[in-house]
Amino acid sequence: MAHRLRGHDVVLVDGPLVLRPLTEDDWDIVAAWNTDPRVLWFSDNGAVEERSIADVQAIYREVSHDAEMFVIEHEGVAVGDGWVQQMNLARITTAFPDQRLARVDLQLAHDVWGRGMGTRAIRLLTARAFDRGDDLVFAVDVADFNHRSRRAFLRCGFVPWRRVPSPPGAKTALVHDLVCRPALFRGTVSAEAHPGKDRIRAGEAPFGAAVVVYRRAPAIEVLVLHRTGAATKGDWAWTPPGGARFPAEPVEQCAARELHEEVGLDLEPRAVTALDEAGWAVYAVEVAAQTSVALDEEHDRFEWVCPGEAIARCTPRVVGATIAAAVAAVE
Repeated sequence: MAHRLRGHDVVLVDGPLVLRPLTEDDWDIVAAWNTDPRVLWFSDNGAVEERSIADVQAIYREVSHDAEMFVIEHEGVAVGDGWVQQMNLARITTAFPDQRLARVDLQLAHDVWGRGMGTRAIRLLTARAFDRGDDLVFAVDVADFNHRSRRAFLRCGFVPWRRVPSPPGAKTALVHDLVCRPALFRGTVSAEAHPGKDRIRAGEAPFGAAVVVYRRAPAIEVLVLHRTGAATKGDWAWTPPGGARFPAEPVEQCAARELHEEVGLDLEPRAVTALDEAGWAVYAVEVAAQTSVALDEEHDRFEWVCPGEAIARCTPRVVGATIAAAVAAVE
């Protein structure tokens, strides 16, 4: 257990908002929000109802040995704290083994919520991470009910990476992991509006990835998903897993992300053909015959069907053609 905060001399400034180093003289200040049940509900995802200042000290001192810790001040008044920390979650470090990874965390006093200070603090912390040489910056374990925090990270150039199911008994159904890349944060990559809830997608090809999931039972069968609320038949009612690519996102990561989000599979699909006529990349992945499928909220059912049925059912024609090309590549 660490006995003192690890110090630093970094100060981050955005007009009247200043992030200064957190020191051992600040415990009475940070206690104001770190022992507030309203703040704890969101910062700890409903898992903690109260916390003593001794608990706060123990947590922060331990974190500080891999992080730069800050007090967030607005016009000279302390309103929160935050940090830039070396990534410490195995589910992320194992997925990006050759890159420098950081995470940003922060909490604000209840009386300044909704005033934009969190968004500005996130920008300062994220810029600090990239300026010191980190390749990717993450926001992790954002509760499904913490809409304000998720929107703040999205405004700062973060995009979804994983939705992680919560253990039984948790206050959340799932938590969000979001990621930010330098090109997106600095606005040097092509982007365009997205009609979905995540609001942004790549503005240049490949625009997305389709992943044809197949099994041999013993003949090839293809997984098709039915979109929630869609008609039984018709364009986009049935599709293979897939979705739009985020700006600056490598397309192979897009394919793996969509496979994780839509059917709960953490696999590495392989590219099987050039871009289709809509500018999407086509991937395929083989699974065992008894592989379970966990649908997201965008889909209400799935079926395993023969390739001919999958091609006929998945319309418009470009979707069926994608399946045909993938099946031809793996047969």
